[in-house]
Amino acid sequence: MDILVAQWPGLLAMSFLIGLSAFFSASEAALFSLRTEQLDSMAEGTRKERYTIELLTQPERLLSTILFYNLAINVLYFSISSTISLKLGQAGSWEAGEILLFSIASLVVIVFFSEMLPKSLAVVFARPLSGLVSLPLGFSVLLLWPILPTFQYVSEMSRRLFWPNFEKEPHLEIADLERAIEISTSDKQLVEQEQLILRNIVLLSEISLEEAMRPRNQLDLYTAPVSLAQLQEKSPTTDYILIVEPTTETITEAITLISKSYLPKEHLNQYAKPVLYLPWCATVAEAWQQARKEKIEVIVVVNEFGESIGILPQHDILHMLFSSTPSRSQRLQKQLSIKKINVNTWQATGMTSIRRVERYFGMTFSKGKSNTLAGILQEKLGRIPEVGDHCRWGGFEISVIEISDNGQMLVHLKRSKWNR
Repeated sequence: MDILVAQWPGLLAMSFLIGLSAFFSASEAALFSLRTEQLDSMAEGTRKERYTIELLTQPERLLSTILFYNLAINVLYFSISSTISLKLGQAGSWEAGEILLFSIASLVVIVFFSEMLPKSLAVVFARPLSGLVSLPLGFSVLLLWPILPTFQYVSEMSRRLFWPNFEKEPHLEIADLERAIEISTSDKQLVEQEQLILRNIVLLSEISLEEAMRPRNQLDLYTAPVSLAQLQEKSPTTDYILIVEPTTETITEAITLISKSYLPKEHLNQYAKPVLYLPWCATVAEAWQQARKEKIEVIVVVNEFGESIGILPQHDILHMLFSSTPSRSQRLQKQLSIKKINVNTWQATGMTSIRRVERYFGMTFSKGKSNTLAGILQEKLGRIPEVGDHCRWGGFEISVIEISDNGQMLVHLKRSKWNR
């Protein structure tokens, strides 16, 4: 025991290193376990919380720093532990079994007190802890960052020297993801739900805003100031009131009625929020990602001339994501996109996309300028369709059977005689 007490400087250094390692381990767990709503709140919180958000804007830099410090600390810790073990053996007062026990105890102590315990506590108290560690962690990043690129360069050169033919794994296909879900759970119903959402997620990256948007002719447009009397007079048909500029008719703001329990009689536009402008050709997945990043509820779709041609609220994207049949007609008109009438005839809405027609009939049509059945009719006729108009397309005859006041169209799809 006396010889062990004589090693108190080394033991004290090991204790200090355990505390230092615990700091970096807890910092990593706390910062990288913060949830989205916590990050949004911290962005407007105290100075330390805002600095935490600033550190997280460069996650690779932050994580590289934490891992480097932890590695260096652990190497130094075990070097001191090994030195003490050698001295205990040279003194002759400790048997080999006792020295081995000391080494195992050193390992258990650093694993528990610098990894398991601090990380467990950090995950539970992520937000308050992240504010406490932000400043010293930021200083550690600044201290190491000038030399870190050198280590990254050495790592890259080593990879090229020892693994010159190393290739990245290819992107997972949807079938691979579905198989992973099947293996991970035995609940058949849960598997089906997860596969459905997975397919919809992939679909969002293929559907353009033009295919998913609410067309402009179905929107409630107002100029500021907006009063409750105006709403009662027009009886809004949607959950969104859109404010337009008087001269250009450009949609500039939106009021989300679905989240309002009370509306004043005058100046409803005080509740209006900015909108996000994106081109008609952008995908729904890209639009959703940008809207969530900028915390905007309504996306305004513009054409190549900069004119607003429709909107896509985040609420509609969520419907597309979690619905078993993410149909625009079902979402906006409360009816099926395509409904069978008889053996050779189907009823469809004008806004039904060509993509949905392809999936329904298991066919592939030649790509044109239009994405919807109504667009096909306009393209073929060269004018705005009217009731009774018809045209041939892709082995079908499209006939207009109904057009509502706001332009919503119903058509019949009949198999052409030569295609039966």
